[in-house]
This record gives sequence, C-alpha cells and structure tokens, in this order.
Amino acid sequence: MIRKRCVRRGHKWGNAVPGMLPWQFCMRALCDGCRVNPDYPMPPEMRAALEAVVLEDMAARLKEESR
Repeated sequence: MIRKRCVRRGHKWGNAVPGMLPWQFCMRALCDGCRVNPDYPMPPEMRAALEAVVLEDMAARLKEESR
C-alpha cells in the first residue's frame, strides 16, 4: 500500500548504501513505495527501463487502492 501522505507530499527515501542495491524504499511506516537508486551504477538505458516499470507498478497499485 502506498500512503496518501506520500502521494500528496512525496516519499521519504531512505539512505541507500551507494552501489549496494538498485532500489530505494520509502521510510514512512506502512508505505511500500520504491524507486531506482540514483547512486546505483547502471547504464542510462537500463535505468530508464527500470524506472518506467517501477512507476507503472506504483500507478497500478494506487489505482487499485482508490477503488
């Protein structure tokens, strides 16, 4: 579930260890928002593809939760 506060004000991203995980997760309780770690080394094409998938997934979850 993605918190309504995160939708309105933005997620609170955790401190990622540079180069360790390709994902960052929202630190707010009960929010499962995630994004591609901006510090993770990867080609720009792969980053764009992963970001598109993550955004599509979060949009689908938000749409499902609003029903």
